[in-house]
Amino acid sequence: MSGGRARSSGEERARWKALGDEEQPLHAGAILLFDAIPSVAEIERRLAARIAADPRLSEPPARSPIAAALRLETAAPTGRSTRVERATLPRPADDAALAQALAEAWSRPLPFDRRWHLLLLDGLPRGGAALVAKAHRSLVDEAGGLEVLELLLGTGFAGTAAVVPEIVPAPTRGDLPRPRGGGLGELVTAARGVLDLLTPEVARERALGAALWFESAMRVVASPAPETPFNGAVGRGRRVAWARLDRDVVLGIEEAIGASTAEVVLAIATDGLGRQLARRGRSTSNLDLEVLVRASNDRDRGAIVPLPVGSRNLRERVAAVRRARRDPSSRERRERLDRVLDAALSLPAPARGAAANLAWQSVNTIVVESRSPAADAIGGLRPRLAIPLAPLPWNVGLSIAWCDAGEEIVVGIASDTKLVPDPESLSAALRAATVEAAASAGVPAIDPALRPEVASAG
Repeated sequence: MSGGRARSSGEERARWKALGDEEQPLHAGAILLFDAIPSVAEIERRLAARIAADPRLSEPPARSPIAAALRLETAAPTGRSTRVERATLPRPADDAALAQALAEAWSRPLPFDRRWHLLLLDGLPRGGAALVAKAHRSLVDEAGGLEVLELLLGTGFAGTAAVVPEIVPAPTRGDLPRPRGGGLGELVTAARGVLDLLTPEVARERALGAALWFESAMRVVASPAPETPFNGAVGRGRRVAWARLDRDVVLGIEEAIGASTAEVVLAIATDGLGRQLARRGRSTSNLDLEVLVRASNDRDRGAIVPLPVGSRNLRERVAAVRRARRDPSSRERRERLDRVLDAALSLPAPARGAAANLAWQSVNTIVVESRSPAADAIGGLRPRLAIPLAPLPWNVGLSIAWCDAGEEIVVGIASDTKLVPDPESLSAALRAATVEAAASAGVPAIDPALRPEVASAG
């Protein structure tokens, strides 16, 4: 994928339709919480400008079934076409109703004639509003998160340059009869599809590409990610949670142990994931989770790194994170994953899904560093909280996205309802891991007012 020719918008659309699945929400995005209702007219004006500037966004607007499915009261017609769906929470509009609505909105797949969606929920507790922004991962890559706001609304991000997204294929759900369980079966099915393509008429370049794919696929089969409760058949239901961590505490840990923000957050996430696995009865002794680590401005597409979730020593975890991110083999593993995914594009249906599923068996979870929240207002208001959310690839039932929001580090967690039904426990685990890391580094405790929050559906 990297280094290949740029695809036209028509090719992108065809690629998405061929590999998308209406039963699997293959999107990234963000949830913004406001203390009041932002201007819909201003949001639509900015959206219209982005659609005019980016032909990938110009699919005919289609009304999403989200509001109807949520049994929400939809906004009255304005007499003109609207691109922002509006809905009002039913009474009583308490925190439980908001949590259910947010998670249900996030769970809904995008309509097949549009790769993005904006939903404005008003009537929130204490008179606020929420904006749910989603875009198909083919538009934003698995980095996703708050970058969807830049894509749809042209919002700015502090200290960063725009990133040109690269398409990552998403396998079709119907092609995956057995989501996990023996990469050898997937290898055989996918290999037959590759062999079917190697006719005398096929160009030598394709034959060489097939040989490269076989090498990559065999390495995946030889060293799959360890079995965990996070991995398996990813369905349609989603749960969403978030945690807010004191940025001053994270910075204090950085200074005390000589690490970067990303290294500290990854070390905290490693501890939090280990706590979550132990809670689910999975032994973490000598266990390294295989984690796809990305940053939104990382043009080389990140790396698959082993994180020692059984370690309770902060400096040991930071050192392991640093070594793994610098190890060339970590980026080579990501490149192998991309090659196997790319092979899915040209294979017949059963082989296509098997090839993609095989690739993702090399990953346990995803941790994405999203860019900082929008520096400018949205609809005349600045959100009080911006929560980045990363997509769930096939076989990966848990993703983490985080951003530096100025006074706090905001961590967004998306999970499959069946595989990880309790993401709020990971929120609590991340906060507990931060408290323990701060104590280890001699940094004052976290403000107890910063509590984990959760939304769920499914």
